[in-house]
Amino acid sequence: MNELHLQDKFLIPFITNQVDGLGYKEVKANTISENLIVEQDLNLFLSETDLNKDNYKKLLKLYKNNEKLLMNDIVDYITNRIKNYRNMALF
Repeated sequence: MNELHLQDKFLIPFITNQVDGLGYKEVKANTISENLIVEQDLNLFLSETDLNKDNYKKLLKLYKNNEKLLMNDIVDYITNRIKNYRNMALF
């Protein structure tokens, strides 16, 4: 038994199984944009957590169910808040 077989057959199913395992979600490798935000994780956080789910649906309706446009505006808002909070010098 090699490491990949162990990982694919036993470890990943245990970690991601909702019934007998830990219940985590398996995701592909994340890429961080130049503004240091992992957009896939942000999207999952906003759309699937109990506190944000209803508000996310309302916002999505305002954007005519265009999720990409909504995420672009949210990321822009977050980066502007970070820049204003840190009082960064922009060159």
